[in-house]
Amino acid sequence: MIFCMVGKYMTDYEILLHKIKEKFNDAFACLPEDINGKYIHTLKEEKKSAMLQRLTIYDVFQNSILFDLKKVSRIGLGSKMKNIWKDASGLFKCCDYLLLFNTENYLNLIFIEMKSMNTDYDDISKQFKGAYCFMTYINTILEQFFSFDEIKNMQINVHKIIFSKARLNKQPTKASITTEFDFIHHPVRVSKDKSASIYFKKLCAGMF
Repeated sequence: MIFCMVGKYMTDYEILLHKIKEKFNDAFACLPEDINGKYIHTLKEEKKSAMLQRLTIYDVFQNSILFDLKKVSRIGLGSKMKNIWKDASGLFKCCDYLLLFNTENYLNLIFIEMKSMNTDYDDISKQFKGAYCFMTYINTILEQFFSFDEIKNMQINVHKIIFSKARLNKQPTKASITTEFDFIHHPVRVSKDKSASIYFKKLCAGMF
């Protein structure tokens, strides 16, 4: 099959994103909303007590995919881990979202956490680690059951972002960092409103 997109042939990365989206329910993985030719993703925190309940990312790529990782915690994977591990503490914490998109010869994964008050870095790093482990599992399913062999040969960038209403606690020292997920590269402080917005270019500034 020949894939085309807005009058041009799609790259291997764009074809892969198209194939990935076809495998998932819209409630878990969604394409951006088209607003008069501009594309946006809307991230939501469903807890009524949350100080940050809505985040809009403007001018995202048309073929970007937003995964709602909050659904991972809802299916009870954390409790199931207790049947496997002697100590399952924090093993299936998960951040809120994953934004997947391509830039030239890279597949980019941005893990996103929306925080109201708790900005403890140990807890947050576990959420990012859990999300990464879950997406690694998803990747393996795509490879083993759906023959997505091309993923193995692609260059991948991974980034982590916190959008927080509260001032972030001091990050761990270099000596205490054991994995890349112990350090959050892109903390973003948002305004006092329950809704916030950011442009995609600003979101990705300095990443690529």
